[in-house]
Amino acid sequence: MMEQTSLEAYRTLDRETRRQKVLDVFRKNPDLTFTDKELGYMLRWPINCVTPRRGELAKIRKIVKAGSRVCPITKKRCNAWRLNR
Repeated sequence: MMEQTSLEAYRTLDRETRRQKVLDVFRKNPDLTFTDKELGYMLRWPINCVTPRRGELAKIRKIVKAGSRVCPITKKRCNAWRLNR
């Protein structure tokens, strides 16, 4: 049986690792914008894994909203995000 502190440490590490992977997409493509679905497609993650990490990055101002546009995946108007320079 794992200790509660070990579980919390594991969850934090996993969240930080995932947040870093989302940020890496923006850093590798600094001139592009991404919708949540595009991020999910690039990372091969379900949307419910993408949006919380993207939200955390937006909250700490690593990325910012770049307006909205039609997402090529969903064919719907979505918020697009870009690296905060």
